[in-house]
Amino acid sequence: MLVDIAVKREWKTTPYHGVTVSVLAENDAGGAQALLRLKAHAELPRHRHTGKENIYLLSGSIMVNDIQLHEGDFVSLAGEEIHKVIAMEASIYMSVSEKSGTELIDTDSPYS
Repeated sequence: MLVDIAVKREWKTTPYHGVTVSVLAENDAGGAQALLRLKAHAELPRHRHTGKENIYLLSGSIMVNDIQLHEGDFVSLAGEEIHKVIAMEASIYMSVSEKSGTELIDTDSPYS
């Protein structure tokens, strides 16, 4: 049994301003179940994953490409589907990725 107690949860910084992550669990293919916490207007640049990624928005409002999601909304992205995430307000979402591997698409990003 794996248990992650919210009040003891560890949040790690990312290279992206205003974005922190807490990995809850990993699978045998290297994919993960993780929480991402974004400050208002924080963004993840255009990228793609090697496998499918599911996003469930727990709080706030985000844009995934041109689709605005609100608390309780869900989106499933096919493997290799290019997407960008922008927080319209402070937000937390759960990401469930099928496999390891992420490729940045925005070559002008300081993180590519």
